[in-house]
Amino acid sequence: YDGLRKAAINLALVGLVTRFHHWLTYLANIIRDAKDQTFDDSVAEEICFLNSQFKNSPYKCSDFKKWTDVRDSIIHADSKASWTFKRKPRSVAPQFAQLSELNFTKADLAAAFQHMLAAIG
Repeated sequence: YDGLRKAAINLALVGLVTRFHHWLTYLANIIRDAKDQTFDDSVAEEICFLNSQFKNSPYKCSDFKKWTDVRDSIIHADSKASWTFKRKPRSVAPQFAQLSELNFTKADLAAAFQHMLAAIG
C-alpha cells in the first residue's frame, strides 16, 4: 500500500496547489477587474501582484515555490527529485528528495495546506 499512499499524497498536493493558484488568480482578477483572465501568471507572480496591492502581507513571492516545485515534479517529471524542463534544470527542495525520487509525506502535505489556507483565509 505504500505506493498507493504516496500517489494519494502526491495527487492531493497537485490538487491543493492548483486550487490555491485558482483562488489567487480569482482574487487578483477582482482587483484587476479582469474576471475572465486566464491562469497565465504563476503562483509567485500572483502573490507578488497581490502583495503590491496589500502592503502588509506576511507572504513573500517565493514562500510557495517549494510546493509548486513539488507539483511540477509530479506532473512534468514523474515524481523525480530533479529534471529538465524547457532546457532548464529544475529540482525540488532537498527536504522533499530521497536519492533521485520525490519524497513528499503526509506531514509535508499538512504543512502545505496550513500555509496556503492561512494565506487566503
